[in-house]
Amino acid sequence: GYYRAPAHNAQAFTAQGFYRTGDNVRLDEVGNLHVEGRIKEQINRAGEKIAAAEVESALLRLAEVQDCAVVAAPDTLLGERICAFIIAQQVPTDYQQLRQQLTRMGLSAWKIPDQIEFLDHWPLTAVGKIDKKRLTALAVDRYRHSAQ
Repeated sequence: GYYRAPAHNAQAFTAQGFYRTGDNVRLDEVGNLHVEGRIKEQINRAGEKIAAAEVESALLRLAEVQDCAVVAAPDTLLGERICAFIIAQQVPTDYQQLRQQLTRMGLSAWKIPDQIEFLDHWPLTAVGKIDKKRLTALAVDRYRHSAQ
């Protein structure tokens, strides 16, 4: 537990003493657990729960994609939309073709990114991680400008 932090312990542990890791896991038919991503990085698009890590994994299998990060951005119709940020080996000229590739790879249609943005480098936090809050703000800003 957390030293002298009973309120934090109450949130971090279940009544049975299990630690809440923040991981989203799935139990398969033979009893194995599979980590599917972080709960905080889950996107709620039109009521469907989508793990950002699953979309990132599919994007990383594309030859054009060197690295990627997927975030949720607020959407008046969907609740949240899927925004993919990509650092590309080469920037594709046909975004629809990129979406079709993801579908052919088996990514469900409702998991295909609604918005795809290309960057030269990542915005980073003070500890050197991808700053997903800044990516979300950038997604909102670019979406607003594209709608005008």
